[in-house]
Amino acid sequence: MVSKHRHLDDSNYLGAFNKYYSYAKNKSELVVYENFKEALSKYENREVDESSIISVLSKNFMLGDKTILNGLYRTPWMSFLDNNRWTTHALPTHGNSLYSVPEIAKRLFELLCNEIEVYVGVSTRVGILLSGGMDSRMVAGVLDYLIKTKRVNVTSVTAYTWGNSDSRDVVYSKEIAIRLGWNWKHYIVDVERLWRNIELAADRGCEYSGLHLHAMPDIANDAESEVDVILAGSYGDSVGRAEFSGRHVSKVSSIFKGRSRFSYLVQFNSINNLKLQLNNEVNRYHSLFERPDDYAQHELDRQLHYMRRMLNPCMEVINEKVPLYQAFTSPEVFGFMWSLNTTVRNDDIYKELLVHFKTDLKDIPWARTGKPYGQIGVSADEFKRRHHSYENYLQVQLHDRLLHFVDHHDSAIIDLKRLKQLIKLTYRHQGFNFDYLEAISWCISFVMFENRYSVKSSLPRERGKFRSIQLRIDYFLRYYLRKLRSSISN
Repeated sequence: MVSKHRHLDDSNYLGAFNKYYSYAKNKSELVVYENFKEALSKYENREVDESSIISVLSKNFMLGDKTILNGLYRTPWMSFLDNNRWTTHALPTHGNSLYSVPEIAKRLFELLCNEIEVYVGVSTRVGILLSGGMDSRMVAGVLDYLIKTKRVNVTSVTAYTWGNSDSRDVVYSKEIAIRLGWNWKHYIVDVERLWRNIELAADRGCEYSGLHLHAMPDIANDAESEVDVILAGSYGDSVGRAEFSGRHVSKVSSIFKGRSRFSYLVQFNSINNLKLQLNNEVNRYHSLFERPDDYAQHELDRQLHYMRRMLNPCMEVINEKVPLYQAFTSPEVFGFMWSLNTTVRNDDIYKELLVHFKTDLKDIPWARTGKPYGQIGVSADEFKRRHHSYENYLQVQLHDRLLHFVDHHDSAIIDLKRLKQLIKLTYRHQGFNFDYLEAISWCISFVMFENRYSVKSSLPRERGKFRSIQLRIDYFLRYYLRKLRSSISN
């Protein structure tokens, strides 16, 4: 039986899935759509929002509530509909409380137990997205604790893992599942599945690169008949360890930075005006949720733009088949962590959380380091940190298919000659290219979307004379700088 709790409808959760909306023709009434497919079937405007294109090419996600179509929006962050108007929830404040690590871990463990217990509800078959990282391990440990203390009546757990067989994610997650007595299902994302994901990203509104879908479509199909709910821990780093993309929240930079990367791949020149629109989208949320400290404002920005607009839309692929719940996202959990001084929001909390588990998982290494979590002075194991082969797929195995696609399609928005130039560059100079490959895969998805749904741009085609030179300079400067950094670090 499925849990009655659907935080899809609880918009004050960080992990809430935002629906879509537009204004009726009279602009006085809101029309809400369950998903992009429904929106596309009912929303008549086929004009793209060019600022969204710049946003994705620069940051890999769309800022604020924007979508690929003008006038179609994602429902606002931390807001609910009241009398045909969006009303914001009261957001937990950031604080400076100082507690010991054991005190923080004990309280966080209690809150996670309460949160996951609600998500599981009366479900008897539970799925979990399990990797070799620490976030999903926290969820696994809490779930195991709830089962063994009989706080939930779960009769079977299925762990879903994707990645290459010799990667740490796969090796460690399998060991965790065996130790906990759970079913374990492993998915390898091969070259054809990656191409499918690029196509799927197109059909879902080009909100992200298809590289981020991994095995989610396959898991969604299998889980529909296997489990009642799925748990995930994707927010663990940002909430539990106060880390975004490997950087502690105290060192996270402004989200305003880097809003014109890959602008040489588009065929319009109004980049500054589009950047201004993106600035306005960020500033609008700053006025709604103002924080006195820069770090706190940056943290909100990363949650409402980055996590909400890149991670959550990918996870929707699963949630549309089976309810998916993200741990660490209830107001009680993230509110508690936000109340702490940044100096005590660190890696030590997870180390202490492991002590509360019913099953010992401390000796199983962390995928990031290949060592047991928190241990120093020991050697990493021989398994690979990278769990996929997407670089090889895009630079080599799909190279001819990408060129064929570009040669046999037209676009009024993406400059296909420069896209082809970039595809060739990444083929000739392989390595250090992942951000370029993200841009390439997204552009392919967008051209698919543009051709399938006959979308158009309001901006005139304006081919910049020097953009091909700009592309080459940008590529080689970054390529050789990264190569130099790699050689120094080795």
